[in-house]
Amino acid sequence: MTQRLISYASLLVIGILAIGCQTTPSPTVKSLALAGSAPAVGAAKQFTVTATLVDGSTKDVTNETPGIAGPFWSSASTTIATVSATGVVTGVAPGSVAIVVRYRSVTTNMVIQIN
Repeated sequence: MTQRLISYASLLVIGILAIGCQTTPSPTVKSLALAGSAPAVGAAKQFTVTATLVDGSTKDVTNETPGIAGPFWSSASTTIATVSATGVVTGVAPGSVAIVVRYRSVTTNMVIQIN
């Protein structure tokens, strides 16, 4: 009898924990759109990224927490331009470079010209 009571109590605790751990899934990202203008050599400019969700709504995800849920930024050539974890692009040398952003499972890029 005592073991059965402990088993039921254990199942109840596990069930409560499972319910408490459930999160509402966020909508799936359909596409991303980058916006920003190329900085000059030695200058920096903020780029933004907007996600279009499968339900048709859009969401500016630029300021979501980088490295956790937010966008992941990169430059195809850091000898031409660098990009910070928050989307600030800095011109390093003249040339053409792709700024790449990934958010959830979607990736896009924008080619800019540094002068």
